[in-house]
Amino acid sequence: MITNSLLLKQKLKTLNKSKRRDYLLDCIKNNNILNLNLIDSDITDINNIENTLCKICNSDTFIKNKYEEICQNCGLTRDIENTERTFKESTFEFIDPGANIVKIMKDGKNISVDLNKINLWIQDTDPYYKDTSKILEALDVIFDSKGITLPNKIKNSAISLWYNYVNSEELNKSTKKNIFALCIYYSGIINDINISLQQLSLIFKINVSDIITSNKMFKKKFKNTEYYKYLNLNLKTKCDIKLSVKNQLIFNKIKSHLINNYKSIKDPIDNKTYASIVYYLSNYLNSPIKYTLSELHDKCQVSTSSISTTSKNIITFYKTNKQLLKELII
Repeated sequence: MITNSLLLKQKLKTLNKSKRRDYLLDCIKNNNILNLNLIDSDITDINNIENTLCKICNSDTFIKNKYEEICQNCGLTRDIENTERTFKESTFEFIDPGANIVKIMKDGKNISVDLNKINLWIQDTDPYYKDTSKILEALDVIFDSKGITLPNKIKNSAISLWYNYVNSEELNKSTKKNIFALCIYYSGIINDINISLQQLSLIFKINVSDIITSNKMFKKKFKNTEYYKYLNLNLKTKCDIKLSVKNQLIFNKIKSHLINNYKSIKDPIDNKTYASIVYYLSNYLNSPIKYTLSELHDKCQVSTSSISTTSKNIITFYKTNKQLLKELII
């Protein structure tokens, strides 16, 4: 009888309110409370339904939270099935640029969720909701600072990039924040809105250089997709530093030496390399203007440790390339 009751409840959920009364009257008229011929195939798996019953008292009424459910009749507590595993093992449909609908697995069924209504379903449906929330919170901070409302197209692009990536890659905790930043950064690129890497590095408390390092791995996941053409970092230097004409000439020579001798350094150089050259120039080449690590951190939004390490590499470079060092003397 309990199984019959559950089947009936499931059936009634699939009917409009206006049709429920007629259905119940038809069941009574035919002396068949289930009227099984009218029940959809997706709710007739009796074994699955019986598995939802309390193993002690056979009750079907449970109080649920995100992790467990408690029988309201006898108090039996049991874990809720791991939704993250179901989500990862489901067939995930790649989300194209501009799409609003995401298809995911919930309770063993493929369901469609609207990105425009993400706040209504994220916590109950998305097994990555904590991470997804961090992306949304960062977007709110960025657009509050711009003094404008967060556009849905930016939010949708960032979340689409995130879902596409997270469903094709086991996330490494050490790079997770870099991926958050890249999803947000490229959501701006896709929609012609500037979101700076420097601001993202401050929000997530990571270095711009770390974001750049993760970009190669990020791009690889989107090869042969419509997103790939957007995934090129704009590394224009945005250090708030003014150099004299003489120091600018020396700076350009150092930059040229490094680019010509290190494959990892390319033009335009990133803020870390820019700040490190300035630190080397101002502290080791008798420049009248001295910049401290702290000042360069503030002006270039790069950690003092990164500037210090890279500038030491520059010192070592010129110690072993004394002929090039002579070119810096103007």
